[in-house]
Amino acid sequence: MKLPLPLAFTLALAACGMTPPAAHASPVFDPFKFFLGRSHGDAQLKIITKDYKSVSVDSVGRVDGDTLVIDQHISVRGESSKDRQWRLRRDGPGKYSGTLTEATGPVTAEVEGDRLHIRYPSKDGAVEQWLSLAPDTTYADNRLTVKKLGIVVATLEETITRRGGPM
Repeated sequence: MKLPLPLAFTLALAACGMTPPAAHASPVFDPFKFFLGRSHGDAQLKIITKDYKSVSVDSVGRVDGDTLVIDQHISVRGESSKDRQWRLRRDGPGKYSGTLTEATGPVTAEVEGDRLHIRYPSKDGAVEQWLSLAPDTTYADNRLTVKKLGIVVATLEETITRRGGPM
């Protein structure tokens, strides 16, 4: 019987007492680690019927008891800057809930491997965000959509860079 080459290689290594190289696992997104300290986001915001706008977000995260607190300063081209605050706490393994200054209801978040899925209601509609952590954990891509009556009325694409290096 002829074995497939990868299986034969693994069996040969095992016979010699060697272990095969481990598969490289993706990092798990932990918002308490990723957002601790300073980070910066550069984004493009697209609101239905309007042109793209550049957005800049400077954040400082800290842990206060069991809560992650993220203070953000947001600058949108052509508009006045604003400040907002996130407050998230763990509800269980990979599950979070909390508040956001501009949310009109509770914020929920769930980790799915190297991605963080956030949802909350706002005056503009239902907001959904997917943050995907880079393999080296130094940045995450954020894809945000706002839906009103099931129709996407705004999107944001952002790269968030940690200022403290890898987690």
